[in-house]
Amino acid sequence: MSISVLKKHMTIDQLILLEVCKSKNGKSIKELERNLQSPRNTIVGYLNTLERDDLINSKVVGRTKRFYPAIPELTKKLSSALENLKSAYIDVIRTIAKKQLKELKIKDD
Repeated sequence: MSISVLKKHMTIDQLILLEVCKSKNGKSIKELERNLQSPRNTIVGYLNTLERDDLINSKVVGRTKRFYPAIPELTKKLSSALENLKSAYIDVIRTIAKKQLKELKIKDD
């Protein structure tokens, strides 16, 4: 299961946090706006909340404000959480597939 499939089930603040944590050089508002295809004011509001909650930090680089994970371990925790979510989705898909195969076999008999 790809990250794009998981993104369909995440909230905008989770997506922003994921995008910030994936980047080694931080992310600008413009990059987040382009990657998430969300309005600038929505992204800025969530960035302010994430920064207030100490999940991300910002730093002005030239004329651009860039956002970084506040805690280096946050990236590891986020990756671990995504792997767990991915495993859970795979288990659900397998269960559904097995059930559908059983139903098909019953119909064929």
